[in-house]
Amino acid sequence: MHTVAEGDVAASIARHAGELGADLVILTAHGRPGARAVLLGRIAQQVLRQAAMPVLLLRPEPAAKLVRLKTLLVPLDGAPDAETALPLATGLALKTGAHVRLLLVVPTVGTLRGERAAAARMSPLVAGAGALRGRAQRPARYPGS
Repeated sequence: MHTVAEGDVAASIARHAGELGADLVILTAHGRPGARAVLLGRIAQQVLRQAAMPVLLLRPEPAAKLVRLKTLLVPLDGAPDAETALPLATGLALKTGAHVRLLLVVPTVGTLRGERAAAARMSPLVAGAGALRGRAQRPARYPGS
């Protein structure tokens, strides 16, 4: 326990987690309105960035809602970093009896921001994506159908 107040709350949480040998940080993002929400939201985001171990971020809910996990969702976007959540999700599912659902997230040009959006607009694949989108909206026809 530290008796001296620490200025950087997020760094302090991440540092303490390392000192204590924590395997997982479980953090609640406070649902407060106004400037305090921005500050507390930033703390949660900073802990996510600074901690060397996984961080489980929860909304404030009554404990009874969290007692029984039924389904775990793991969004994947094709990046190897996203897949690092799979072992933890699998282990958590095995311990709790929950099902793991994988969600493939495919960003589109309209959802990208900044440099990623500019790069995507210049990509030759974008032109082909419009044609694919048109095909996906029509029913597929198979020989003999």
